[in-house]
Amino acid sequence: MTEANCYAILFADRVIREDNGKIGVIGLFENFFSPAVPFQPQPWGIFLGLDNVPPGRYVLTANLVHEQTQAVILPISLNVEQSNSGVVQIPLPVAGIAFPAFGKYSFTLNLDGTQVGSRILTVTKPAAP
Repeated sequence: MTEANCYAILFADRVIREDNGKIGVIGLFENFFSPAVPFQPQPWGIFLGLDNVPPGRYVLTANLVHEQTQAVILPISLNVEQSNSGVVQIPLPVAGIAFPAFGKYSFTLNLDGTQVGSRILTVTKPAAP
């Protein structure tokens, strides 16, 4: 397989695909703030952008893992069919997951078992006023 390139892993308050095919990404962030854990945020989203993906069918997998405990809190598996454009854009709504602890969470993205991207998301206590 040609080397696919992950050009974006974005965490956002909302990720949508419009009727015209455009994707809207609203409220980018890299940290969740919570006074206590476990913490269940309001629904949010992840935007995934890949390019240099040859035509074909692929299995896209991703995991959001607490780095200290290795607990997987969000496993994702999708079948992706690529046309001839080379670009794959996926808006993923996320709801109903709980973060069990403060700290760093590693999001890793794989295409047919090969890691193509990663990003860190943190859950921290807000600073005292």
